[in-house]
Amino acid sequence: MAAPSYDDSGWPVFRIRLSQFGMSESEFFAYLKTVDDLFLRGDRFAVVIDARDAPIHTPKERQEIAHHMRASHARYPYRLAAMGIVMASPVQRGIFTAINWLAGPTYPMRPFRAVKDAEVWLREMLLVRKGSGQFPEVGHEP
Repeated sequence: MAAPSYDDSGWPVFRIRLSQFGMSESEFFAYLKTVDDLFLRGDRFAVVIDARDAPIHTPKERQEIAHHMRASHARYPYRLAAMGIVMASPVQRGIFTAINWLAGPTYPMRPFRAVKDAEVWLREMLLVRKGSGQFPEVGHEP
C-alpha cells in the first residue's frame, strides 16, 4: 500500500500523483481529507491528479469520491476552478466517467494523457471569472 504524493509548489494548481500500489483504507481517507483541506485555504484553485500508474478505484471508493466532490462543492461553491485527471487507459477513463455520473457536474473536469496538457488547461480555467462568458457550462461560474 502507498499513499499519494502531493505537490503545491505550483499553487494555485495542486498536484496529486497516485501510487501504482493501492491505498489502504486509512490512506484513502487521508487522501480525501487532503483534497477537502484545499478548500480551507480560501483561494480558488485547481487540481491535477496523475493516475496513470494507479490501480482502479473500487466501487465503494468511487462512491466516496463522488460524495466528497458533491459535499465540497456544496460547502465552498466555485472555489475549485477545475480538475484534470491524467490517465493512461480506456478503463481508467471509463471509471472517470462513472465518478462524474455519480457526483453530477459540480465543476469542469477533463481527462488528459499528459500532466503538462492538464496543467495548461487548469491555468486557463483559473483565469475564467464570473460574467466573462467563457465558462464551459451554465452553473460553473465562480
